[in-house]
Amino acid sequence: MSNLFYVRNSAFDESVRLSIPIKMRNGKMNYLYGARMPEIRDGSICQLIISVEDIEDEALKNIHLIEEEHILVKKDLEVFVEINFNRVQKEDRESIEKIQYGVETRYGVKIILDEDLKILVKGDKNPVLLPCKCRIPKLDYYEADSINQAQTYIIQKLQEKRKSFTANAFQKTYVKREKGYVLLDDIRNEMLASIESRLIINTDEFILNEKISESILAESMKDEIQRKILSFMMINKNRITGYKIKELSDNKIGGVIELFDKGVLISTEQVLA
Repeated sequence: MSNLFYVRNSAFDESVRLSIPIKMRNGKMNYLYGARMPEIRDGSICQLIISVEDIEDEALKNIHLIEEEHILVKKDLEVFVEINFNRVQKEDRESIEKIQYGVETRYGVKIILDEDLKILVKGDKNPVLLPCKCRIPKLDYYEADSINQAQTYIIQKLQEKRKSFTANAFQKTYVKREKGYVLLDDIRNEMLASIESRLIINTDEFILNEKISESILAESMKDEIQRKILSFMMINKNRITGYKIKELSDNKIGGVIELFDKGVLISTEQVLA
C-alpha cells in the first residue's frame, strides 16, 4: 500500500496547506480511510508526494534516480572569476582583466583549471559543481580544490572589507571561447537542456506571449519571482525551459502559476497547435 499526499496549496502559503492521505485504486485516487475524496475546485494547484519505487512510468522514475557527471569546462579553456573592479585597491588591480560579456564590460581574475570542471546531475535536484583543482596565476599561483574555493580566495584577497566572501560560482564565472566570454550559468543551461531532452526531464520550453499587454507585463515585473523569470527570458530570446523556471522560482510556484494564468507564458506546443 502506498501512502500518497495530495497537497492543496491554492494560496501558495504553507499555513493554509491541507495534506490528504490517499491510496491508488484502479488508477484513481481514493481517500485512504475509506471516505469519499473532498470536492476540490477547478484550477487548484496540487502537489503529489510519492515514493519513487511506486512510480510505474520508467521514464519519470529515471528523472529521480539518475546520477551523472558531465564535463562543463575542459581544462584547456581560460576561466575568469568576476570581481567588482571599483572595490579593489589600485595597487591590487594588476591581477584583474577585462571581460567583454555581450555589450557589457566586466572584470575578472584568471584561474587555470588543472582538471576538467565537471557538474553532477542528480535526479531533478539542482546540479552542483564538483571539486576541480585549479590555480590563480596572478595571486601567487594559489592552489584551490574547487572553483568555489578559488572564488572565495580571490574575494578575500582583493575585497577584504566585504561582509561575505562567497558568491554564486555559476553567476560569477566566465569561460573564454572563440566568439567571446560565456557565463558558466549559460553553459550549464545549455548542457541541461540537452540532458533534459534525453531524460524527458522538464522538456517543456516556454515562450513569452507576444499578444500580452504591456500593463500585464509591468504588473508581473513587480513580483520578485516573476521578474527573475521575465528578465532571464528577455536576454534569452524570450524563451525558458521548465528546469530554469524551477531554479529561478526556488520551487515557490505562486508567482510561476500567475504567469501562466495571466497568459504571459505559453508553451511552444500551444504555439504549434
